[in-house]
Amino acid sequence: KIGKNAFANCLGLVGISMSDFVTSIGENAFKSDSALATFRAPTSLQSLGKAAFSGCEALSKVKNLDATDIAEIPNDCFGACSKLEEVILPANLVRIGDSAFAGSGIKIINLEDTKLEELGASAFNGCSLTQVTVPSTLKIVGQAAFMSSGITEVKNFAGTSVSRLEKWTFWYSSLIQIELPETLEIIDEQVFASCSELTRVGGLQSTKVTSIAGGAFSGCTKLTNVIFPQTLLTLGDGAFWGCSALTSVTFKSKLATIGANAFEGCSSLSQLTGLDNTVVASIGDGAFKDCSS
Repeated sequence: KIGKNAFANCLGLVGISMSDFVTSIGENAFKSDSALATFRAPTSLQSLGKAAFSGCEALSKVKNLDATDIAEIPNDCFGACSKLEEVILPANLVRIGDSAFAGSGIKIINLEDTKLEELGASAFNGCSLTQVTVPSTLKIVGQAAFMSSGITEVKNFAGTSVSRLEKWTFWYSSLIQIELPETLEIIDEQVFASCSELTRVGGLQSTKVTSIAGGAFSGCTKLTNVIFPQTLLTLGDGAFWGCSALTSVTFKSKLATIGANAFEGCSSLSQLTGLDNTVVASIGDGAFKDCSS
């Protein structure tokens, strides 16, 4: 066992050699060891503590992690490890904690080879990661999980059982396209806000989504069309604000509320299909303001 804070702030520590008898590494164990460049996990390792390697700015290689039985990468474990570009995760992994890789240099990670069920809040916030394939075991994606990241596509997302996209999940990321799972029920505030490269949201019409919250797709300036699911009841304030390339929207019969400024600034919007067949009882202020087409 390596205990809590055992080698924290050891600024001259450049490498670690561990025996295969070490089973746990404690919270903050190597935190802010700014010269630490490599870490080889012993095969005996069963758990990592929160922020165990957080702030290890020189850490570029994490070896042998896939040979361990670790089930969780805890909160902030490799946060701000700006030179860490690739990690091979163990097959038994079920959880990646909050901010686990936030601000790291991660570009390649093998989520598809794990049993991942939960991806924590801000897990890859600010990372250079461009593409991931998620396993079908995934159930929970925390808020801001891919916020401000280089992510362009999340493969196999439609094959998961995620029921809620929490706020800011992809906010200001490089997302180009996504296919949504049929199990999805809620899209929270600003989930896709400012995804200026987003051109396609596939499968939305086949989901169980009842609510698209405020600003969910605001500023998606390349999104061209949207087909809502039959289950949709509420469209929040500014949900599609500023989607200037949006040309067509297809509404379904159960929709009851369109929030203020929902489609404001959608200057290319020229086709509204099915709106007259809905049960809409409330259209908010400025809902279709500056829809000049």
